[in-house]
Amino acid sequence: MRWSLARKRMYEACPRRYKYHYLESLYAFDEDRDFFSKKLYQRRHEKTCEEIFASCVQKIIPLVFCEGRRSSIVNKALDSTISRELMSYPEQDREPIKDRLYPRIGRLLESLLSLDQFKWLSPMEMCLHKNEFLQFDTDGVTVDLFVSLAWRIKGELNILRLQYGGLDQEAIALEALAFYKLYGSDLAKIQFWNLFIREDNCYMSENKVDLSRLFDVREMILKTRSLLNNDENDFPFTKNMALCESCKYLSLCERYE
Repeated sequence: MRWSLARKRMYEACPRRYKYHYLESLYAFDEDRDFFSKKLYQRRHEKTCEEIFASCVQKIIPLVFCEGRRSSIVNKALDSTISRELMSYPEQDREPIKDRLYPRIGRLLESLLSLDQFKWLSPMEMCLHKNEFLQFDTDGVTVDLFVSLAWRIKGELNILRLQYGGLDQEAIALEALAFYKLYGSDLAKIQFWNLFIREDNCYMSENKVDLSRLFDVREMILKTRSLLNNDENDFPFTKNMALCESCKYLSLCERYE
C-alpha cells in the first residue's frame, strides 16, 4: 500500500478529488479508458502561475544552498526550469509569465543570500539528498516523501524544509521518521531548517523533533492507510462547498453534471 502526506491531506479535503488525482487520472492511457480519464490526466498536470513559481523555487533554492551563491549553474537551472514549466502554456502567454517570474525569484534569492543562517550553512560539502523522492516502509505501507535538501555537518543530519504557510509539524515529524528509519540517526542529531517563503522574501527558523512526534505520525498513518487504499471506497464529495471553488477538477466533477 502507498501512503504520503499529500495523499492523506487531499483525501481529508475531498475524497472525490483524491480519486480523480491519484486513481482515475493514472488510467488515462489504458485502451479501455474513456475520454474522462484523459481529461483528468491533463487537468492534473495543469499549473497556475503561483504553482509554477513554487515549482521553480523548489528546484532552485536547494541548488543555491549547495553552491553558496547565485552562480551560473543556478541561473542555467532556473532558465531550464522555467522553460519546462511553461511548455504546456500557449507560446504567446509564456513571455509575460517569464517577465513576472524572473524578478520575483530574483528578489527571493536576494533575500535568501542575505540571511545569516544561509551564510553559516552554505556552501555544502556533504549533500545526501537534493530534490529527491524517497521511500520507506512503516506500519504496512510504503511512504513516499519528497526531500528538498539533506546534508551532514560534523555527524549531524541537517534537513531543509520550504514552508509557504505556518510551521508544518506533521511534515517535519514524517521526515524525521524517514531519516530515523533510513539512517538510524539519533533524533537529537537531526536538525530541521525551516525556510519560510512570503511572496518574494524569506526567513529561517530551526527545530528538532522528539520521539513522541514519531509515535503521533505513525498513529496518523495507521488511521488513514485503509482509506487511501480501499477499492470498495466510494470516495464521497466534500461537504465543504468552498473547497470546490478552488479545485482544478471543478469543471469535470461529477457532482455538477
